[in-house]
Amino acid sequence: METLTLRWVRDVGRRASLWSLVVTLVIAALPASGTAQQERRLFPNGASLPRTKAGPLEPTLAARLILPFRSPTRFGNVIEGETAIGASVPIYRIAGDIERGTITVGAEAGVVARFNLETKERDIISSDWVFALPVVLRHGGHWLRVRYFHLSAHLGDEYLERFNVERVPYSRDALETLGYWHATSWLGMYASGRWSFRVDPPEHARFTVRGGVEFDDPSADPLRFFIAADMELDQNVAWHPRLDARVGVWLTPAGTRPAARIEAGFITGTPYQGQFADARATVLTLGLAFGL
Repeated sequence: METLTLRWVRDVGRRASLWSLVVTLVIAALPASGTAQQERRLFPNGASLPRTKAGPLEPTLAARLILPFRSPTRFGNVIEGETAIGASVPIYRIAGDIERGTITVGAEAGVVARFNLETKERDIISSDWVFALPVVLRHGGHWLRVRYFHLSAHLGDEYLERFNVERVPYSRDALETLGYWHATSWLGMYASGRWSFRVDPPEHARFTVRGGVEFDDPSADPLRFFIAADMELDQNVAWHPRLDARVGVWLTPAGTRPAARIEAGFITGTPYQGQFADARATVLTLGLAFGL
């Protein structure tokens, strides 16, 4: 009983800390009141931190239904749910303005939790926690993001107890660079590299590369569709690829915040849940996402 109590306190504390951080980021992201037209440097008005549409660990607020065809978990191919809580907030504009380009420092935080919808207890399978401090150079539709990136992955307590498996530490502290090229008004492409200067377990490899393409026409009316594909290769799993492809429709006009969308996805290859990174998975997803 003492062990379960301590575990509960630890988990509640960890989740409360993330909730507090995310709430703070969301409040900071809300539009400022007043009519002043002068651009602020601290929490700059009219600014946002860019992110990709595909890529499971991009901070966002989302709820998804997961239909596995090949599951890495001991539950097998059961229907799962996924909840993502996260936000990206510009904190300080170092230089520039919206017309000429900007350099902005921000903060990103989020958690992606997966749970079993076919058990009475709705067992939490795993959770992946992300925290990042990006510096973004942006000019028009092009942008370059350099950031400190932290990832930690955890198995759910219900999963550990049901299958009597041991808790394995999994975390990354890394430096990451991502460059995005807005080729046309509706086509964007990007490439990224990440080097983890601290890994746990310590014998894990340290390099990850990623690239993707996005089709999105902001002038489309009344329905604005998008297609996005993201591929990531991790040295730690012998460069086996993971493909994340998504198609959806925006529910809000271009340039508004929060940006809401309905999307369907297909993910195959190395799972993005760190605790199952050595396995292989194929899933379909359907959900609603908000970009804060």
